[in-house]
Amino acid sequence: MYTVRICRAIMNKTTVLFVENMLYFFPSLIIQWRPPDRLGLDVSDIFGDVPWNLVSLAADHWAVPINMNSPEQVELDLKDAIVQDRWIEFTRRYKVVKVRHDLTPLSKPADSPVKFTQIFSAA
Repeated sequence: MYTVRICRAIMNKTTVLFVENMLYFFPSLIIQWRPPDRLGLDVSDIFGDVPWNLVSLAADHWAVPINMNSPEQVELDLKDAIVQDRWIEFTRRYKVVKVRHDLTPLSKPADSPVKFTQIFSAA
């Protein structure tokens, strides 16, 4: 089911895949994982590096809410995350670059390269 979710997310549309017809499976690996120096990779080499609890969670749910209990928890939840702005499965997704605790949805970042005068003068 995890592989099906990955394919649906990449194609951004409903996809029906049957296990007996799949030629490959996508595992999720821990963030610190690096390929071995030697050539060739056996599946048993990465089995312990797959966070199976997260694979199971992603297989059961196409999206999970952000835990907003504390700023530290938000940082942990959004590390290496993909976010979207609505509860619709097929929508735009964004990779988290940085969590800004000093902003609200209506704030303009002080370090923004875009000036409001540029936007209005171009129109």
